[in-house]
This record gives sequence, structure tokens and C-alpha cells, in this order.
Amino acid sequence: MERGLTVLATEYLDALFARKRVYSEFKRVITQFDVLATPTVSIPAPKIEEVLGNEDGDVRSVLTHNTVYASYIGVPALSIPTLKVEGLPVGVQLIADKFDELKLLEIASLF
Repeated sequence: MERGLTVLATEYLDALFARKRVYSEFKRVITQFDVLATPTVSIPAPKIEEVLGNEDGDVRSVLTHNTVYASYIGVPALSIPTLKVEGLPVGVQLIADKFDELKLLEIASLF
């Protein structure tokens, strides 16, 4: 919370405008599909002992790279475990447009 106190009003407004632009581009794309499918993470799942104590910084950045955008623009998304690589889960993220949660859940239930 303290980090939020260091954000200038102009930076906050710039971020709001950027979010609007990102959502506009997402909206242009999503109208062509029911949902978008992306890898949940861009690397194989790390073992828990590899990330304990490193939850912030590079590890968090890599693990949330593909999922942060849905949160940023306020659209529903979920991850489905689809297979395992070396015994660790690999997921597919499904992303829908705002207020399309039911469609997202119906599609996810097919897996």
C-alpha cells in the first residue's frame, strides 16, 4: 500500500488511459472468437522449492506474464490444467470479454 502513495496523479491517469487502449485492442480481437486461449505461463512449472523466498521480482514477473493482462483490463480468465510435463502441470488460460463469465465457464467445462 505504501508504494501506491508514491504514484503521482498524472502517472495514475496515464495508466488508466493505457488500460483503455489495451482493452480497445482486446475488444477488437475478442469479437472474432468466443474466448482466447493462451499458455497460463511461458515456462514449465517450477518446483516449489525453486520459488520459495523469490515470490517477488523476476520469478513473479515470469509466472504472471501471461495472466496479468486479463486482470489489468478487467476481463474474466481462468486456467485449465491440460497435461503434465516431467510430472508438473501445464495450463491453458482462457480469456473472455467483460460479462461473458458464463460463456467462459461453459467452454472450460468441455475440458
